[in-house]
Amino acid sequence: MVNKANNLFWQIPVTVRTSGGVGCNIDGPLEALFWMLNHWPDKGGREYEDAMAICYASLERPSMLEHSRAAFCAAAQEAMILLH
Repeated sequence: MVNKANNLFWQIPVTVRTSGGVGCNIDGPLEALFWMLNHWPDKGGREYEDAMAICYASLERPSMLEHSRAAFCAAAQEAMILLH
């Protein structure tokens, strides 16, 4: 089975603030999941939970790709790390 998840990228990356205050571009759902699991400032919250589920689902259903971006943006906004 070929893992197609590595080829899933959003049309526009999402920039989030790191713990050091520097901006970091997140390019797709796989990277978003990694970021949420390993670098998220405050795990939990409705938007965080939704983004985790939607990003994970979009790895199996590429039609949800841009929906996963919107969910990740909402979670980053909730965590106050979304940079515009």
